[in-house]
Amino acid sequence: MIDGESPPKEDLVLPPGKVIKRGSSNVLNVDNSELKKEIQFIQDNVFQPIGVDDVVKHTFISRRTIEYLFTEHLDRTPYDFISETRISRARQLPHRQCNAIHRPCE
Repeated sequence: MIDGESPPKEDLVLPPGKVIKRGSSNVLNVDNSELKKEIQFIQDNVFQPIGVDDVVKHTFISRRTIEYLFTEHLDRTPYDFISETRISRARQLPHRQCNAIHRPCE
């Protein structure tokens, strides 16, 4: 096309590529080490029946401090973060299962 060629008659369709999570979209990119521990605990146990009280027990800091850290650094409550993490991971499950057995998802 640059050299005066005609554009192709059919659309060129490329297969989807791998999505790479950027560092800026990674919630573990926070400056607070206590918050990182809480986030990691939630992500490691996302499919377990955990709640904010379990995060409090795991980190040994007050519930109020945890609430403050989440709202200050992530602009959401710990409960909202747990819910959003569960939904995000659940959305990835069918895709992961299809890739594991090497067949396309339908």
